[in-house]
This record gives sequence, structure tokens and C-alpha cells, in this order.
Amino acid sequence: MRASEYLRNHSITNKHLDIQAFDVDPQQFFAEQRLKNVISMDLERLGLGDVDVIALASSSYVHNLHWISLAGNADIRAAGVHSIARAVYEGRLPKLKWLDLRATNFDATPYIDGYDSDGGVVWRMPRKARELIALYKPQDWMMLGSRRIEDENEERIPESGFPPSRFDY
Repeated sequence: MRASEYLRNHSITNKHLDIQAFDVDPQQFFAEQRLKNVISMDLERLGLGDVDVIALASSSYVHNLHWISLAGNADIRAAGVHSIARAVYEGRLPKLKWLDLRATNFDATPYIDGYDSDGGVVWRMPRKARELIALYKPQDWMMLGSRRIEDENEERIPESGFPPSRFDY
């Protein structure tokens, strides 16, 4: 659905929002009171940037979000991702369990990097996530619950394109 359609149609009370086109001011959208009932938000490949993510993180109505996908928004950089991590740290996004940042300019999303000798999945923690942990403490979306996550190899070359083949969920 288009963001403007959500704002116009007050009968839409979805718990999951899959926004296909962001055709309104993000600050206006994220100030919508009905967002307080939304638990997951798919905002992939919409051309969003730091200012938009800061508006999301600053909203008084997104405190019930468990899941956010910002994948494919190449203009999201450190400032936007830091605003989300800060909101979690300060208790404004207390339920956030998953944040997808693949194919942004600050991808801190843990990813699968093969299998160990026992056939178990090897998860890697991007260095950018370590930066966030140093500032805002470990957060559920960075730690994938109780999964063991290893640090990213220094020699790893980031893949380009969307969706990256390095991640499977």
C-alpha cells in the first residue's frame, strides 16, 4: 500500500505495514497515531535516508514495533542507524527484535557465513554492529536472540547488489 493510502483510510488497522510507495512526508507518516498498533513495518527499497529513519526512531507511536525492514534504502547511513539503536537503548523501541539493514550504507545486520564442522550455521557480526554495541549495548536485533555470533573476518569483501546472497532468513 502507498503511505498516503494508509493516512487517508482510517479503517486500515493492520498490525503489519508493507509500504510499497512512500509518497508523503515521512515525519507526517510517522506521526500517525494508528502506528501504535503496528508490530512490523516493511519499508524496503523506498529511497529512504537518514532524515526519514530519524523521524521513524523519534516517533511517539512506534513503540510496539518488533520488526522493521529498511533493506535496500541505500541512502541510510550511520546517522539513521544510530538513531534506531539509540531509540532502543533509551527504551523508545523496547520490543524491537529484528532490524534489516541489508543493502544500506550502514549494514549492521548479522548474516549467515557458512556452516561449522557439525553442520550448524555460522552467523557473523558486522564490524558496524560492534560499533553500535560499544555505544548502545547489545540489542536483540543485533544478537539474534541466543544464537552464537562470531565477529566478521577482516578480509571479508562486502557483496554488492540486492538482495545480498550472504543472508538467508
